[in-house]
Amino acid sequence: MTDLRPGRASGDELMRVGAYEILSKLGEGGMGVVHLARHEETGERVALKVLRTHVVGDEETRARLEREVRSLRQVRSPWIAEIVDADPYADLPFVATRYVPGPTLHDRIKDDGPVVGEDRFWLARCLAGGVAACHDAGVLHRDVKPSNVVMEGRTPVLIDFGLARVADDPKITLTGWLVGTPGYLAPEILEGTPSSPASDVHSWAATTAFALLGRPPFGTGPSMAVLDRVRRGQHDLDGIEGSMREVLTAALATDPADRPGLEELREWLMEPEVPWSGADSTVTKVLPVTMPLAAAPADAELKPTLVDPDAAGDAVTEVEEVPPTAVTVADAPAEPVVVRRFDPQAPPPAPSPEPGWSPPSKHANLKRWPGPMHFLILVALAAILAGVVAAYPFLGATLLGLGVWLLRAVSLAADHLSKRREARGRKWYDGLWALVRSPWDLVRAIPGTAALTALTGVIAAAVAVGCLALELPLTVVLYVAAMVFMSAAWLASQRVRDTVGPVARAASSPSQRWVVAVVGLAIIAAAVGWYAAQMGVSWVPLDDVRSGQLPGVVRDVLRRAR
Repeated sequence: MTDLRPGRASGDELMRVGAYEILSKLGEGGMGVVHLARHEETGERVALKVLRTHVVGDEETRARLEREVRSLRQVRSPWIAEIVDADPYADLPFVATRYVPGPTLHDRIKDDGPVVGEDRFWLARCLAGGVAACHDAGVLHRDVKPSNVVMEGRTPVLIDFGLARVADDPKITLTGWLVGTPGYLAPEILEGTPSSPASDVHSWAATTAFALLGRPPFGTGPSMAVLDRVRRGQHDLDGIEGSMREVLTAALATDPADRPGLEELREWLMEPEVPWSGADSTVTKVLPVTMPLAAAPADAELKPTLVDPDAAGDAVTEVEEVPPTAVTVADAPAEPVVVRRFDPQAPPPAPSPEPGWSPPSKHANLKRWPGPMHFLILVALAAILAGVVAAYPFLGATLLGLGVWLLRAVSLAADHLSKRREARGRKWYDGLWALVRSPWDLVRAIPGTAALTALTGVIAAAVAVGCLALELPLTVVLYVAAMVFMSAAWLASQRVRDTVGPVARAASSPSQRWVVAVVGLAIIAAAVGWYAAQMGVSWVPLDDVRSGQLPGVVRDVLRRAR
């Protein structure tokens, strides 16, 4: 993933995946295409990665993806775009993560130049915190690089963490799938050594150096030349001074055992004015990263991956700064393999059985909460408001009209804030700016609100006239008309759905909290309905209009029309 700037979706592009509406394309990588998408029920915006068929082309790989996703969802950090939803068994398998508006670190440095001043330590500290959050959950990131860091204002957020484990499969390696990026790979990976926390430390240092220098620390040029510099440890940190240079030099050591640990790095970054005293502790142990692959025999010897330079023909891949898709290297399987250029037309490899795993149920629920619970909560809320209208028609109708107006204004404000953050990143004064701008959003919402209430009001009035013709009690007529009004407004306005949806979502969860919410709202709705039925209709503040006059007038008009 290298380009997170939204682009318009053409008519030929995918418009819906599962419960998500595709809004625009964010970027594309080796594992799939990433879209900005919106959940059709909650309105939540996510970064939706639709996985390529050669990555999850068989049941075995989909089962692996499900296990990985369950582990990766444990990662929680303000510096990580965590996974919010996934469906490995869908016709179009996808993984949805928190959407972070803003440019990638690569684009930010390209446009604004290197990071300077105190922001150097802030960026390095946040990146280290994100990587540490992965490690704390037993997950390796495996692909830390500038294009996998999104800048939310001045704060970096890591994306695409851990999923490379799914691609770390000999079957995929044989078809040309390689994990990592030249210039940001750890040298031991090039020799076939499995990834470790120290590998992420090396990638963290290379990414931080890029941000501080404005150029890749291992240079540019043919990918094989860059990989050779990485293997030899020939980095160029000229331009970085003081202890920061010493820290990055230590973290870029070719031997994983010589690199400092993340905990030590984070401690120093909290007090960077203290001179770096060297690595007092090392990183030599490989964490049990999520679910392991098939276990190798105890006496199995790891052999290096062989790269065939002739497999790509005469073309030479050039690496300019941070390439979108570059030649990379995966952990070596038990036997040497020849890594060839990926052919998009080639069929996926034939699946081979993986011992030790039984496939999970295809109906495993990875959604955040079920749709029916959302519907029940919305119905209960509508029933309460309809009861208010039945008891106090004038006040209730005024409340509904004002509610539609405010909901549309909030939606307009949220859209403006989202576009602002996409262009400038998240700022500390975003809330204050939204408050100052709110009067203008209220004014902007008036025309659409007037049109919406007129349309839904006509529909509700027609239903009310029909109910009066059936000589139903006025309380029932008003209740039904209010429910019709709210249903029509919900169906006719995307802005109303986008604003009300998160309210119901907040009361929903994978636990049984939604039961309490539904039961509580149902009790309130029943109480309001009982009150309206017992006390009758009150036209406050129109006290001069008696409750019996209005239906009589309507009935007289209907009789004369016959």
